Amino acid sequence: MVVADDLWTSLIVGISGSATLVWVCVTDLRERLIPNRALMFGSLPVLVAVATFSPDLLPGRFLWAFAAAIPFAFVSWFRPDSMGMGDAKLVGFIGLCLGSAVVTAVICALVVGCLAAVFLFARQGLAARKATIPFAPYLAFGAVFAAIGAGWVFQITHLASS
Repeated sequence: MVVADDLWTSLIVGISGSATLVWVCVTDLRERLIPNRALMFGSLPVLVAVATFSPDLLPGRFLWAFAAAIPFAFVSWFRPDSMGMGDAKLVGFIGLCLGSAVVTAVICALVVGCLAAVFLFARQGLAARKATIPFAPYLAFGAVFAAIGAGWVFQITHLASS
């Protein structure tokens, strides 16, 4: 039963992903770090659900997680003062949860993050160049935005194929 399996996968990924994103956002806002254990505990149910109910999706999810995390990892390696490795790991986690929709999540996060930076510059002037912005909340917003969009697409294609 494909629809039921997709439903269980979506439900488990949604609950685990949401809880992990909340944990990561709160920690990033308070301490400016993204805990590895949050991503590890969040990834476990996602991996089990996808492997159990939708095993054909697993290779693609790994590919998207890796492909999305690589650019962030390069930024972290070459400019560690601008972005931490936790952001790269978080993008990988989002790729594991969303698959190809991680592209939408990252684009949304970058656009909203840039708007926040423009607002910060308008408010603080050149002093804002030294300010740091926790990026996990923007990534979480992008992930939720992409997940809602992916859900709409799934519903539309499912209704169209019925």
